[in-house]
Amino acid sequence: MASTVRRTRPPNADLARLIKVCGASHKSLALRVNQLAKEAGATTDYSHTSVANWCQRGMIPKWPVPNFLAQAISERLGRPVALGEIGMGDAETPDTGVGLDFPRDRGEAVRVATSFWSFVNRRDFLTGSGFAVSAFTTPVTRWLVTPADEDSDHAGGKQVGRADLEELRDAAEEARRWDSKYGGGNWKANSVGICLQERAAPLLRGSFTDEVGRDLFSVTSELSRLAGWTAFDVGQHDVAQRHFVQALRLARAGKDVQLG
Repeated sequence: MASTVRRTRPPNADLARLIKVCGASHKSLALRVNQLAKEAGATTDYSHTSVANWCQRGMIPKWPVPNFLAQAISERLGRPVALGEIGMGDAETPDTGVGLDFPRDRGEAVRVATSFWSFVNRRDFLTGSGFAVSAFTTPVTRWLVTPADEDSDHAGGKQVGRADLEELRDAAEEARRWDSKYGGGNWKANSVGICLQERAAPLLRGSFTDEVGRDLFSVTSELSRLAGWTAFDVGQHDVAQRHFVQALRLARAGKDVQLG
């Protein structure tokens, strides 16, 4: 997977600047990108030369590597880093089916959900396909056959603890309150999508026990469900459907049959 989209571009000054600010060497950054890719079920072999090419020649690695690169830098800076900040805001255009998959494998399900969240908040995310009842056929069938995954633990990056779960629960509860008082189109309810991308996604790639994992998948499923209703309230029915599909898959990962 360690390939790069070869386009004629100027040097990526934004990426070079952030790498300098975060204090990472090209070698350590490439290593962390490879680790994040492995946690997501992908195989990469980037090196310090790859990072140098991204900076000096403006090369852009294939999707979803830009996401891993942004995450690696964000870990160093201690804050979320958007793709635009690393000069890769146009790294990939999603296909029309993004967010509608319901993978059998839990690791692949995490990849699908986090990839969808990284796209859905972009201004150019316009599917235009509308709500399709048929898109629920596979997700519902697979959920009915196996409503709960066997295990919910994972060995990855950051150790996920109860404080992380409480933060997500607080975000969900606050979004529910604002939705009830002001409707789904308010800015607080709309922030759920950002929470999924910037807070929940890194946690899903982290390390957690089966018990913590069940709660993590469950609360993330609830956030995805809330994001779906928020999108539905403002007429984005195709986006809402994708959130609902991902909410169902995450509920299965968390063995939360009632939520599913």
